[in-house]
Amino acid sequence: MVKTFKIGEWCYGGIARITTKPRGVFSVELLDWNTKKVLKWKFVYGYEELEEFMCDMSTPYWADVVCDYFKDKNI
Repeated sequence: MVKTFKIGEWCYGGIARITTKPRGVFSVELLDWNTKKVLKWKFVYGYEELEEFMCDMSTPYWADVVCDYFKDKNI
């Protein structure tokens, strides 16, 4: 499953695209708002690491939004 969050100025690059992988692994790509090129990319393992990485690259609010989205979908 791929989910794109258009966060804007509150996130590094402005866009976060997160892809789910098996066994609770997430692929996080931070894209440039204008060119859509990948600026930063990382595999994270589990919700805690996903929240920590998103907190570093955006704000705690958006980290919660992203994690809550995937927790609600039971991924």
